[in-house]
Amino acid sequence: MATMIPSDGPREFLPESREDIVWEALADKDKLSNDYYVIHSMHLLSADKDDMLHEGEGDFVIFHPRQGIMVIEAKAGKGISYTDGTWYYGSGHLIHNGEGPYVQARKTVHKLEGVFRDRGLKKLLDKTKIHSAVWFFDLERQKFAGLDLPAETGPDDRTRSITLLKEDLADPQAAIERIFALGTSGKSETTLTDREANLVFRKVICPHFSIVASLSDIERDNQERRFLRLLNGQKKVLDFIADEGYVAIQGFSGTGKTLVATEEARRMAEDGKRVLFLCFNALLRDELAGTLADVPEVKVQTLAAFCLELTGSMENDHHAALCERLADYEQAGDFPYDCVIIDEAQDFGFEGLVEFGFFETLRAITAARGGSFFVFYDPNQRVQAAALPPALLEADTRLTLRVNCRNTRE
Repeated sequence: MATMIPSDGPREFLPESREDIVWEALADKDKLSNDYYVIHSMHLLSADKDDMLHEGEGDFVIFHPRQGIMVIEAKAGKGISYTDGTWYYGSGHLIHNGEGPYVQARKTVHKLEGVFRDRGLKKLLDKTKIHSAVWFFDLERQKFAGLDLPAETGPDDRTRSITLLKEDLADPQAAIERIFALGTSGKSETTLTDREANLVFRKVICPHFSIVASLSDIERDNQERRFLRLLNGQKKVLDFIADEGYVAIQGFSGTGKTLVATEEARRMAEDGKRVLFLCFNALLRDELAGTLADVPEVKVQTLAAFCLELTGSMENDHHAALCERLADYEQAGDFPYDCVIIDEAQDFGFEGLVEFGFFETLRAITAARGGSFFVFYDPNQRVQAAALPPALLEADTRLTLRVNCRNTRE
Protein backbone atom coordinates (compact mmCIF):
# COMPACT_ATOMS: atom_id res chain seq x y z
CA MET A 1 0.00 0.00 0.00
CA ALA A 2 1.35 3.42 -0.96
CA THR A 3 1.95 6.14 1.62
CA MET A 4 -0.70 8.75 0.90
CA ILE A 5 -0.12 12.40 1.80
CA PRO A 6 -2.32 13.68 3.38
CA SER A 7 -3.00 10.35 5.07
CA ASP A 8 -6.67 11.04 5.89
CA GLY A 9 -7.91 11.69 2.34
CA PRO A 10 -7.42 14.10 -0.56
CA ARG A 11 -7.01 17.81 0.00
CA GLU A 12 -9.86 20.11 -0.96
CA PHE A 13 -10.57 20.02 -4.69
CA LEU A 14 -13.17 21.33 -7.09
CA PRO A 15 -16.07 18.86 -7.22
CA GLU A 16 -16.12 18.91 -11.02
CA SER A 17 -12.48 17.77 -11.13
CA ARG A 18 -13.44 14.49 -9.38
CA GLU A 19 -9.84 13.97 -8.26
CA ASP A 20 -11.10 11.68 -5.50
CA ILE A 21 -11.48 8.96 -8.16
CA VAL A 22 -7.74 8.98 -8.82
CA TRP A 23 -6.99 9.27 -5.08
CA GLU A 24 -9.04 6.17 -4.33
CA ALA A 25 -7.30 4.18 -7.09
CA LEU A 26 -3.83 5.12 -5.83
CA ALA A 27 -4.77 4.63 -2.16
CA ASP A 28 -6.13 1.11 -2.70
CA LYS A 29 -3.84 -1.18 -0.71
CA ASP A 30 -3.89 -3.77 -3.52
CA LYS A 31 -2.96 -1.40 -6.35
CA LEU A 32 0.32 0.31 -5.39
CA SER A 33 3.23 -1.26 -3.52
CA ASN A 34 4.53 0.24 -0.29
CA ASP A 35 7.56 1.79 -2.03
CA TYR A 36 5.36 4.55 -3.44
CA TYR A 37 4.58 7.94 -1.90
CA VAL A 38 1.63 9.85 -3.34
CA ILE A 39 1.10 13.55 -2.63
CA HIS A 40 -2.21 15.11 -3.61
CA SER A 41 -2.36 18.77 -4.65
CA MET A 42 1.31 19.71 -4.21
CA HIS A 43 1.67 23.50 -4.40
CA LEU A 44 4.89 25.04 -5.72
CA LEU A 45 5.86 28.71 -5.73
CA SER A 46 8.59 30.01 -8.03
CA ALA A 47 10.04 33.40 -8.97
CA ASP A 48 11.05 34.56 -12.45
CA LYS A 49 14.04 36.76 -13.35
CA ASP A 50 12.00 39.87 -12.45
CA ASP A 51 11.23 38.44 -8.99
CA MET A 52 7.57 37.92 -9.91
CA LEU A 53 6.05 35.00 -8.04
CA HIS A 54 4.23 32.23 -9.92
CA GLU A 55 2.21 29.53 -8.19
CA GLY A 56 1.88 26.04 -9.60
CA GLU A 57 0.24 22.84 -8.49
CA GLY A 58 0.69 19.19 -9.28
CA ASP A 59 -2.59 17.31 -8.97
CA PHE A 60 -0.67 14.19 -7.94
CA VAL A 61 3.07 13.88 -7.35
CA ILE A 62 4.38 10.33 -7.03
CA PHE A 63 7.77 9.55 -5.52
CA HIS A 64 9.52 6.19 -5.74
CA PRO A 65 13.04 5.99 -4.24
CA ARG A 66 14.41 3.85 -7.07
CA GLN A 67 12.34 5.07 -10.03
CA GLY A 68 12.08 8.81 -9.45
CA ILE A 69 9.32 11.41 -9.41
CA MET A 70 6.18 11.70 -11.52
CA VAL A 71 3.89 14.73 -11.81
CA ILE A 72 0.38 13.77 -12.92
CA GLU A 73 -2.26 16.21 -14.12
CA ALA A 74 -5.61 14.49 -13.59
CA LYS A 75 -8.46 15.60 -15.85
CA ALA A 76 -11.96 14.33 -16.40
CA GLY A 77 -11.48 13.43 -20.07
CA LYS A 78 -15.12 13.62 -21.11
CA GLY A 79 -15.32 17.15 -19.75
CA ILE A 80 -12.45 18.56 -21.81
CA SER A 81 -12.24 19.96 -25.34
CA TYR A 82 -9.55 21.52 -27.53
CA THR A 83 -10.58 24.22 -29.98
CA ASP A 84 -8.56 26.81 -31.92
CA GLY A 85 -5.40 26.11 -29.93
CA THR A 86 -7.12 26.41 -26.54
CA TRP A 87 -8.14 23.84 -23.93
CA TYR A 88 -11.56 24.12 -22.29
CA TYR A 89 -13.46 22.35 -19.53
CA GLY A 90 -16.86 20.92 -20.42
CA SER A 91 -18.37 23.98 -18.70
CA GLY A 92 -16.73 26.20 -21.34
CA HIS A 93 -14.18 27.70 -18.94
CA LEU A 94 -10.52 27.84 -19.94
CA ILE A 95 -8.16 25.27 -18.46
CA HIS A 96 -5.39 27.20 -16.73
CA ASN A 97 -5.48 30.18 -19.10
CA GLY A 98 -6.03 27.86 -22.04
CA GLU A 99 -2.90 25.79 -21.45
CA GLY A 100 -3.41 22.07 -21.72
CA PRO A 101 -2.69 19.48 -19.04
CA TYR A 102 0.50 18.33 -20.77
CA VAL A 103 1.98 21.83 -20.60
CA GLN A 104 0.79 22.17 -16.99
CA ALA A 105 2.52 18.94 -16.00
CA ARG A 106 5.78 19.97 -17.71
CA LYS A 107 5.72 23.36 -15.97
CA THR A 108 5.26 21.65 -12.59
CA VAL A 109 8.26 19.45 -13.39
CA HIS A 110 10.34 22.58 -14.06
CA LYS A 111 9.23 24.07 -10.73
CA LEU A 112 10.22 20.87 -8.92
CA GLU A 113 13.61 20.99 -10.59
CA GLY A 114 13.91 24.54 -9.28
CA VAL A 115 13.23 23.31 -5.73
CA PHE A 116 16.14 20.87 -6.04
CA ARG A 117 18.45 23.71 -7.12
CA ASP A 118 17.20 26.19 -4.51
CA ARG A 119 17.92 23.67 -1.74
CA GLY A 120 21.40 22.80 -2.90
CA LEU A 121 20.45 19.39 -4.30
CA LYS A 122 21.58 19.88 -7.91
CA LYS A 123 23.71 16.71 -7.72
CA LEU A 124 20.67 14.70 -6.60
CA LEU A 125 18.56 16.25 -9.37
CA ASP A 126 21.11 14.86 -11.82
CA LYS A 127 20.45 11.39 -10.35
CA THR A 128 16.63 11.66 -10.30
CA LYS A 129 14.29 11.11 -13.24
CA ILE A 130 11.29 13.47 -13.11
CA HIS A 131 8.42 12.59 -15.43
CA SER A 132 5.29 14.47 -16.42
CA ALA A 133 2.09 12.59 -17.16
CA VAL A 134 -1.62 13.23 -17.76
CA TRP A 135 -4.50 11.07 -16.57
CA PHE A 136 -7.84 11.27 -18.43
CA PHE A 137 -9.45 8.94 -15.94
CA ASP A 138 -12.88 8.61 -17.57
CA LEU A 139 -11.69 8.35 -21.17
CA GLU A 140 -11.45 4.86 -22.66
CA ARG A 141 -8.26 3.86 -24.47
CA GLN A 142 -10.07 3.13 -27.73
CA LYS A 143 -11.56 6.63 -27.90
CA PHE A 144 -8.26 8.25 -26.95
CA ALA A 145 -6.50 6.37 -29.75
CA GLY A 146 -8.76 8.11 -32.28
CA LEU A 147 -7.96 11.65 -31.11
CA ASP A 148 -5.64 13.94 -33.08
CA LEU A 149 -3.52 15.54 -30.37
CA PRO A 150 -2.18 19.10 -30.68
CA ALA A 151 1.53 19.65 -31.30
CA GLU A 152 1.99 21.26 -27.88
CA THR A 153 1.57 17.87 -26.24
CA GLY A 154 4.84 16.68 -27.79
CA PRO A 155 5.74 13.80 -30.12
CA ASP A 156 2.63 11.69 -30.62
CA ASP A 157 4.10 8.34 -29.53
CA ARG A 158 5.67 9.88 -26.43
CA THR A 159 2.47 11.73 -25.53
CA ARG A 160 0.39 8.58 -25.73
CA SER A 161 3.00 6.75 -23.62
CA ILE A 162 2.71 9.29 -20.78
CA THR A 163 -1.10 9.34 -20.80
CA LEU A 164 -3.08 7.25 -18.31
CA LEU A 165 -6.70 6.43 -19.11
CA LYS A 166 -9.83 4.96 -17.57
CA GLU A 167 -8.54 1.38 -17.80
CA ASP A 168 -5.50 2.33 -15.70
CA LEU A 169 -7.68 2.91 -12.63
CA ALA A 170 -7.79 -0.87 -12.26
CA ASP A 171 -3.98 -1.28 -12.31
CA PRO A 172 -2.28 2.10 -11.84
CA GLN A 173 1.08 0.58 -10.89
CA ALA A 174 1.56 -1.05 -14.30
CA ALA A 175 0.88 2.28 -16.07
CA ILE A 176 3.11 4.23 -13.68
CA GLU A 177 5.97 1.75 -14.08
CA ARG A 178 5.58 1.97 -17.86
CA ILE A 179 6.10 5.73 -17.73
CA PHE A 180 8.94 5.48 -15.21
CA ALA A 181 10.72 3.14 -17.64
CA LEU A 182 10.95 5.94 -20.22
CA GLY A 183 14.08 8.05 -20.34
CA THR A 184 13.81 11.72 -19.49
CA SER A 185 16.11 14.78 -19.54
CA GLY A 186 19.01 12.65 -20.70
CA LYS A 187 18.62 10.23 -17.80
CA SER A 188 17.81 6.57 -18.38
CA GLU A 189 17.39 5.65 -14.71
CA THR A 190 17.22 7.02 -11.17
CA THR A 191 20.42 6.23 -9.25
CA LEU A 192 19.71 7.55 -5.75
CA THR A 193 21.13 5.71 -2.75
CA ASP A 194 18.74 5.04 0.15
CA ARG A 195 20.21 7.99 2.03
CA GLU A 196 19.90 10.29 -1.00
CA ALA A 197 16.31 9.18 -1.65
CA ASN A 198 15.44 9.96 1.97
CA LEU A 199 17.06 13.39 1.55
CA VAL A 200 15.00 14.09 -1.60
CA PHE A 201 11.84 13.09 0.25
CA ARG A 202 12.64 15.27 3.28
CA LYS A 203 13.97 18.30 1.41
CA VAL A 204 11.82 18.38 -1.73
CA ILE A 205 8.80 16.08 -1.65
CA CYS A 206 7.56 16.31 1.92
CA PRO A 207 9.57 18.55 4.29
CA HIS A 208 8.43 18.65 7.90
CA PHE A 209 9.01 20.94 10.83
CA SER A 210 7.18 22.18 13.89
CA ILE A 211 6.94 25.83 14.94
CA VAL A 212 4.11 25.56 17.46
CA ALA A 213 4.89 23.89 20.79
CA SER A 214 3.24 20.52 21.29
CA LEU A 215 1.55 21.73 24.50
CA SER A 216 -0.99 24.48 23.94
CA ASP A 217 -1.23 25.33 27.62
CA ILE A 218 1.58 27.86 28.20
CA GLU A 219 1.42 27.41 31.98
CA ARG A 220 2.73 23.84 31.54
CA ASP A 221 5.70 24.88 29.39
CA ASN A 222 8.30 24.90 32.17
CA GLN A 223 7.09 21.56 33.46
CA GLU A 224 7.43 20.11 29.96
CA ARG A 225 11.01 21.37 29.68
CA ARG A 226 11.95 19.71 32.98
CA PHE A 227 10.24 16.55 31.81
CA LEU A 228 12.18 16.46 28.54
CA ARG A 229 15.48 17.14 30.33
CA LEU A 230 14.86 14.10 32.50
CA LEU A 231 14.01 12.15 29.38
CA ASN A 232 17.34 12.95 27.73
CA GLY A 233 19.10 10.47 29.99
CA GLN A 234 16.70 7.78 28.90
CA LYS A 235 17.26 8.62 25.23
CA LYS A 236 20.99 8.13 25.77
CA VAL A 237 20.24 4.61 26.96
CA LEU A 238 18.42 3.99 23.69
CA ASP A 239 21.46 5.28 21.80
CA PHE A 240 23.49 2.44 23.29
CA ILE A 241 21.03 -0.19 22.07
CA ALA A 242 20.22 1.38 18.69
CA ASP A 243 21.61 -1.62 16.82
CA GLU A 244 19.88 -4.25 18.95
CA GLY A 245 17.25 -6.42 17.35
CA TYR A 246 14.66 -7.14 20.03
CA VAL A 247 14.46 -4.80 23.03
CA ALA A 248 11.89 -4.84 25.85
CA ILE A 249 11.61 -1.67 27.96
CA GLN A 250 9.74 -1.81 31.26
CA GLY A 251 8.63 1.30 33.10
CA PHE A 252 5.97 2.27 35.55
CA SER A 253 3.45 5.06 34.96
CA GLY A 254 5.14 8.41 34.47
CA THR A 255 8.59 7.14 33.46
CA GLY A 256 8.22 8.35 29.88
CA LYS A 257 7.83 5.07 28.02
CA THR A 258 5.57 6.50 25.34
CA LEU A 259 7.76 9.54 24.69
CA VAL A 260 10.81 7.31 24.42
CA ALA A 261 8.89 5.05 22.03
CA THR A 262 7.88 8.07 19.94
CA GLU A 263 11.47 9.32 19.81
CA GLU A 264 12.66 5.88 18.72
CA ALA A 265 10.04 5.80 15.95
CA ARG A 266 11.31 9.14 14.64
CA ARG A 267 14.91 7.93 14.69
CA MET A 268 14.02 4.81 12.75
CA ALA A 269 12.13 6.89 10.18
CA GLU A 270 15.10 9.26 9.81
CA ASP A 271 17.19 6.20 8.96
CA GLY A 272 14.84 5.50 6.06
CA LYS A 273 12.88 2.74 7.83
CA ARG A 274 9.13 2.17 7.66
CA VAL A 275 7.75 1.73 11.15
CA LEU A 276 4.61 0.04 12.45
CA PHE A 277 3.68 1.53 15.86
CA LEU A 278 1.10 -0.62 17.67
CA CYS A 279 -0.76 0.13 20.89
CA PHE A 280 -3.93 -1.16 22.50
CA ASN A 281 -5.88 1.94 23.50
CA ALA A 282 -7.64 4.00 20.81
CA LEU A 283 -7.14 7.25 22.75
CA LEU A 284 -3.40 6.62 22.89
CA ARG A 285 -3.47 5.79 19.18
CA ASP A 286 -5.07 9.16 18.42
CA GLU A 287 -2.50 10.99 20.54
CA LEU A 288 0.41 9.14 18.91
CA ALA A 289 -0.98 9.66 15.42
CA GLY A 290 -1.13 13.40 16.09
CA THR A 291 2.39 13.50 17.52
CA LEU A 292 3.79 11.55 14.56
CA ALA A 293 1.62 13.15 11.87
CA ASP A 294 4.70 14.75 10.31
CA VAL A 295 6.45 11.39 9.93
CA PRO A 296 4.68 9.50 7.11
CA GLU A 297 7.06 6.54 7.46
CA VAL A 298 5.43 5.71 10.82
CA LYS A 299 1.96 4.12 10.83
CA VAL A 300 0.17 4.11 14.19
CA GLN A 301 -2.52 1.49 14.74
CA THR A 302 -4.35 -0.21 17.56
CA LEU A 303 -4.07 -3.97 17.75
CA ALA A 304 -7.75 -4.21 16.77
CA ALA A 305 -7.27 -2.04 13.65
CA PHE A 306 -4.15 -3.98 12.66
CA CYS A 307 -6.09 -7.24 13.02
CA LEU A 308 -8.96 -5.80 10.96
CA GLU A 309 -6.61 -4.70 8.18
CA LEU A 310 -4.90 -8.08 7.89
CA THR A 311 -7.81 -10.46 8.54
CA GLY A 312 -11.01 -8.52 7.93
CA SER A 313 -12.04 -8.88 11.58
CA MET A 314 -10.97 -7.36 14.89
CA GLU A 315 -12.63 -9.84 17.23
CA ASN A 316 -10.33 -11.39 19.82
CA ASP A 317 -10.93 -14.89 18.49
CA HIS A 318 -9.33 -13.81 15.22
CA HIS A 319 -5.93 -13.22 16.81
CA ALA A 320 -4.92 -16.67 15.61
CA ALA A 321 -5.82 -15.63 12.06
CA LEU A 322 -3.72 -12.49 12.53
CA CYS A 323 -0.69 -14.57 13.52
CA GLU A 324 -1.22 -16.87 10.54
CA ARG A 325 -1.31 -13.85 8.23
CA LEU A 326 1.93 -12.57 9.75
CA ALA A 327 3.49 -15.97 9.20
CA ASP A 328 2.55 -15.65 5.52
CA TYR A 329 4.35 -12.30 5.41
CA GLU A 330 7.37 -13.87 7.08
CA GLN A 331 7.52 -16.63 4.49
CA ALA A 332 6.99 -14.28 1.52
CA GLY A 333 9.32 -11.59 2.85
CA ASP A 334 6.95 -8.79 1.81
CA PHE A 335 5.88 -7.29 5.16
CA PRO A 336 5.40 -3.55 4.47
CA TYR A 337 7.36 -2.39 7.54
CA ASP A 338 11.02 -2.63 8.51
CA CYS A 339 10.63 -1.97 12.24
CA VAL A 340 7.90 -2.54 14.82
CA ILE A 341 7.28 -0.67 18.08
CA ILE A 342 4.63 -1.83 20.56
CA ASP A 343 3.45 0.37 23.42
CA GLU A 344 1.12 -1.02 26.14
CA ALA A 345 2.60 -4.45 25.35
CA GLN A 346 1.34 -5.77 28.71
CA ASP A 347 -2.15 -5.89 27.15
CA PHE A 348 -1.03 -8.03 24.18
CA GLY A 349 -1.07 -11.28 26.18
CA PHE A 350 -4.19 -12.74 24.54
CA GLU A 351 -4.22 -16.51 24.29
CA GLY A 352 -4.29 -16.55 20.49
CA LEU A 353 -1.40 -14.07 20.20
CA VAL A 354 0.73 -16.05 22.64
CA GLU A 355 -0.13 -19.50 21.31
CA PHE A 356 0.56 -18.65 17.68
CA GLY A 357 3.72 -16.63 18.34
CA PHE A 358 2.68 -13.03 17.62
CA PHE A 359 5.81 -11.51 19.18
CA GLU A 360 8.14 -14.18 17.85
CA THR A 361 6.85 -13.79 14.28
CA LEU A 362 7.16 -10.01 14.31
CA ARG A 363 10.68 -10.35 15.69
CA ALA A 364 11.61 -12.79 12.92
CA ILE A 365 10.13 -10.50 10.25
CA THR A 366 12.01 -7.41 11.45
CA ALA A 367 15.24 -9.38 11.88
CA ALA A 368 15.02 -10.61 8.28
CA ARG A 369 14.61 -6.99 7.09
CA GLY A 370 17.51 -5.74 9.21
CA GLY A 371 15.09 -3.78 11.39
CA SER A 372 14.35 -3.51 15.11
CA PHE A 373 11.55 -4.68 17.37
CA PHE A 374 10.95 -2.53 20.48
CA VAL A 375 8.26 -3.27 23.09
CA PHE A 376 7.30 -1.01 26.00
CA TYR A 377 5.24 -2.26 28.91
CA ASP A 378 4.13 -1.67 32.50
CA PRO A 379 3.23 -4.89 34.33
CA ASN A 380 1.12 -2.89 36.81
CA GLN A 381 -1.12 -1.51 34.07
CA ARG A 382 -2.23 -4.82 32.57
CA VAL A 383 -5.98 -4.54 31.98
CA GLN A 384 -7.02 -6.52 28.91
CA ALA A 385 -4.88 -9.66 28.93
CA ALA A 386 -4.92 -12.42 31.52
CA ALA A 387 -1.13 -12.48 31.83
CA LEU A 388 1.98 -10.78 30.52
CA PRO A 389 3.13 -12.13 27.16
CA PRO A 390 6.00 -14.52 27.97
CA ALA A 391 7.95 -13.18 24.99
CA LEU A 392 8.52 -9.90 26.88
CA LEU A 393 10.94 -11.77 29.10
CA GLU A 394 12.81 -13.31 26.17
CA ALA A 395 14.05 -10.10 24.50
CA ASP A 396 17.68 -9.85 23.42
CA THR A 397 17.99 -6.75 25.61
CA ARG A 398 15.83 -5.71 28.54
CA LEU A 399 15.96 -2.50 30.52
CA THR A 400 13.88 -0.56 33.00
CA LEU A 401 13.02 3.14 33.08
CA ARG A 402 13.08 4.18 36.72
CA VAL A 403 12.93 8.01 36.82
CA ASN A 404 9.39 9.28 37.39
CA CYS A 405 9.31 12.25 34.99
CA ARG A 406 5.70 13.10 35.71
CA ASN A 407 5.98 13.88 39.46
CA THR A 408 8.88 16.26 40.06
CA ARG A 409 10.05 17.08 43.57
CA GLU A 410 8.22 20.43 43.30
